Amino acid sequence: LVCQNLEKISRWNIPAKLNAFPPGLDSIYERMMEQIRNSDDADLCKQILASIAIVYQPITLKEPTSLVEILEDRADDLESLGEIVTLCGSFLTTRYGTIYFVHQSAKDYLFTKALDEIFPSRREEAHYVIFSRSLLAMSRTLRRDMYSLRALGYPAEQVKPPDPDPLAASRYSCIYWIDHLWDWRLHSSADHSVDLQYIGAVNSFIRMKYLYWVEALSLCKSMSKGVLSMAKLEALFQGRADASVLIKLVRDARRLIMYHKRALENNPLQVYVSALVFSPAQSLIRDLFKRKEPKWITIKPAIEEKWSPCLQTLEGHSDQVNSVAFSHDSARLASASHGSTVKLWEASSGECLQTLQGHSGPVNSVAFSHDSARLASASHDRTVKIWEANSGECLQTLQGHNGPVNSVAFSHDSARLASASFDRTVKLWEASSGGCLYTLSIGKALSSISFNITDSYLYTDLGTIDISALSDLVVLPTTLEPHNP
Repeated sequence: LVCQNLEKISRWNIPAKLNAFPPGLDSIYERMMEQIRNSDDADLCKQILASIAIVYQPITLKEPTSLVEILEDRADDLESLGEIVTLCGSFLTTRYGTIYFVHQSAKDYLFTKALDEIFPSRREEAHYVIFSRSLLAMSRTLRRDMYSLRALGYPAEQVKPPDPDPLAASRYSCIYWIDHLWDWRLHSSADHSVDLQYIGAVNSFIRMKYLYWVEALSLCKSMSKGVLSMAKLEALFQGRADASVLIKLVRDARRLIMYHKRALENNPLQVYVSALVFSPAQSLIRDLFKRKEPKWITIKPAIEEKWSPCLQTLEGHSDQVNSVAFSHDSARLASASHGSTVKLWEASSGECLQTLQGHSGPVNSVAFSHDSARLASASHDRTVKIWEANSGECLQTLQGHNGPVNSVAFSHDSARLASASFDRTVKLWEASSGGCLYTLSIGKALSSISFNITDSYLYTDLGTIDISALSDLVVLPTTLEPHNP
């Protein structure tokens, strides 16, 4: 920051200029804010700073024209937009046409010492402004075949944005408008009239522009984010009596994007063909956009009346799937394959996040810790592995069983792990160190195991094991009928 200010100072004036700078970052930032307050463009600079501060990823020079009303007529004047950014008192910088804060501490300063000045109507209202401005920008610009691809099967990997790019100013809006609505509604105490206003705006947008928005998501390579956003939108209206009609529409729209996600990722314009033709006959979105179906399709396939109960089919394993488990926060899904791999999936979008490799035999069981931070896998290679769920890093390899490990489970406090093996034993492990605490001889091979809610019993397919007094372990008879092998 100091170097930027010294850039145009003559060499003999540098010592005096340096002495004029206050010590400490907050003092420098306060001086920068004072410069903004005294400028002719103070209100504009504050609006830009507010927008850049709350966006979820850095935006390009053109995108503020969709988010800040006073800039909407300057979308084609990049030189002026660059000058406006420089007016923001050195808080912001641009690199390759993208706007960034000059340093994280500058953003932190705005959210602490300058919060009331940058967000005079509270931060939540700034989220609502971006949401409403995004809806407006998309409603104005989104249309069928934005990039003039023409061919309905045009491959997504061959798509290149035209010049000028019709999505340049609204790309961020397409991807994040629902996130801003979510953050506003989550922390806002809006009155009934505002509620009706945004419900009406969302309803109108989906009815008139939904397929165009899905096409734009495909062009932006953000289909997975779109699926997540529609899940958020559905959750936002869930259980609201004043949005009962809209919730049905949103639920149908979410099913359409989930069901056809893979096809639309590969071919953006298939949203007007396969996404309509192969959606159920009673689909609300299909009915709203039926005029967009190709006229040359005269004999349509026989399709079910309503959406199938199956939400998603996750594909990617090359062998049979032996086990599957949801994380306890419901955000992710793990699947264990006979081909010795474990896959982590994003539950809402069905996107494969990671493939965990390390076992030398089929993986028979997977289980998340109750804080959803770790994942355990039990394998035919006689080992149990503990993985860091976010990074996919293998934290521990637990060895000791003399046969294939059939099942694994975390205790509810995530401190211990239980594993059941074909070698007729159950092992209790300390999850943090990987040390074996106890080996319980059962006498029969077990195929499933889990802790009860108090972590004092182990439930198995053959019976219930009392582990509350480990010095006197007893195998109790099960009250359930045994499964057939």
